[in-house]
Amino acid sequence: MFISGLKKINLLVYFLLKKDCRFVLQSFFVMKDILNKLLILRTSGIGPVKYKKLQDEFGADENIIEHLSLSNDFIDSVKREMEQAYNLGIEYISDDDSRYPASLRNIKNHPIIISARGHIETLSKKCVSIVGTRHSTAA
Repeated sequence: MFISGLKKINLLVYFLLKKDCRFVLQSFFVMKDILNKLLILRTSGIGPVKYKKLQDEFGADENIIEHLSLSNDFIDSVKREMEQAYNLGIEYISDDDSRYPASLRNIKNHPIIISARGHIETLSKKCVSIVGTRHSTAA
């Protein structure tokens, strides 16, 4: 969950009162990990193959981000994207998340992050998929 302002404070207070601090900390670290991956993947010219090469070269996502020298405007735009997704009930699921579909993870150069909305648990069921691209070319 990526939330801002008063909602974030209210949620934090709610979970602290419920003594579920572990959930708050876990959510924070998961969202930081998603943000870091999105910052890299939203950079022009970086897809799953280049992402893996950068990981091999620099290790942690934080090191990759430091190497990319991203502008504050770019970082803010990715944060806005995440907030808009949250407001629409959309979740980001990275390939190291247990909810990521195993059959998709087994594909070479699979998406590092997918977005999903609705009943996320259905991702673990057998399904038929149609794969396309946002940037199609004329055939």
